[in-house]
Amino acid sequence: FVRRASQDATALELDAQSTERLYVTEVMGRDCGELTFGTFRHSRASMALIPETPFNIEKLIEHIAGMNDPRGLLLVAEGAEDQDLMWRHAADIIIFREALASGGIIPQGLIDQHFPLPQIDAFGNVKKGGIADMVTFELQQNLPQKIPIVRMPDLGYQYRSMDPLKADLDLAEMFAKEAVSLLLRGKRGRMVAMQNGRISSLPLADVVGKKRSLQRESYR
Repeated sequence: FVRRASQDATALELDAQSTERLYVTEVMGRDCGELTFGTFRHSRASMALIPETPFNIEKLIEHIAGMNDPRGLLLVAEGAEDQDLMWRHAADIIIFREALASGGIIPQGLIDQHFPLPQIDAFGNVKKGGIADMVTFELQQNLPQKIPIVRMPDLGYQYRSMDPLKADLDLAEMFAKEAVSLLLRGKRGRMVAMQNGRISSLPLADVVGKKRSLQRESYR
């Protein structure tokens, strides 16, 4: 994923530079920023927002406004969060839905289909989704510099359907051999993994139902 996404991100960055624009794209990853940060680190993208570090849209706007050259590519992880921003946009959707419904012309089914109600989780937070669109809108409305802000296609699920790289095939083969070896040795309930460059295995109980996060020292 990272290799292919990095190639596309670099192409977008170079295009943004040449056309004097700031591009915004969303990268797959709701709970972990590893794919976004990996794409950022191995490409020429200018900035990245990841789930592990909540951002503030006002500070982001201030940061970009203070840049000598704001042209480039902003990567936004699918799970990046600014709860104030998300609540503000959720309120706008609710008001818009009420305005459409009050006219009595548009069927409620169409309103629900195209403008669904924001979902709230058990902790009272707006559930993740559409954050790159929110960031793009806020930058377009509030960035003082006259530079076009363009929402680009996501770097995400399309990579799952592409032909695998040889490195992917080699890794899958090594995982399969280790899994068979574990079964032949009577070891069950384990997950094959790559740790510190070596093939190993972990008890399923240690990983099932748990979220993996990008280690802070990786991006500080």
